[in-house]
Amino acid sequence: MGKGSQAVDAAQAEGRKCTRIGDNVYDITDFLGKHPGGFDLLSLAVDRDATIMFDTYHFRRKVVTSKLSNLPIVTDYHIPKVNYPYPSDSSLYQDILKRTVEEIKSPLRGSQELNITIILLTSLIVYSAYLYCPSVPIAILLGLVGSWWGLTLNHAGNHGSLTTSPFLNSFSEWQTT
Repeated sequence: MGKGSQAVDAAQAEGRKCTRIGDNVYDITDFLGKHPGGFDLLSLAVDRDATIMFDTYHFRRKVVTSKLSNLPIVTDYHIPKVNYPYPSDSSLYQDILKRTVEEIKSPLRGSQELNITIILLTSLIVYSAYLYCPSVPIAILLGLVGSWWGLTLNHAGNHGSLTTSPFLNSFSEWQTT
């Protein structure tokens, strides 16, 4: 399969997973298992116009545009374009997107490193308690700590919004793979 700007015709894409984003149809077969949002989420885009999903979930345009440029563009593969406006066509959406990205990158978001440390220390304490004194209440706490970890560290790291540190975001993202 060709990459990025290399066009691949529909015959070469036979049996592959394709999606439309904007004016292009992309072969996403090889990317399904690598998508930070997971295989299941990206599978929703197969054989449909996923522009609205793409616009809605991806705030870091430079990152996703870079990833998108590595995917093969498929020509003559019919996925109809939707007939309603895309979020990215709205000036209000663009303003909200700009403000969100600025806030994510802002050092004024508080000390996420302190929050990460608290979560890690709490995890260590609860796991240690379970090792030394396994019980139902501590098992419940383990489940809550796992949820806390997943809903904060992994989720925000996947979106690059956990901290202003690319290393910590990447480390947290790695934890989900």
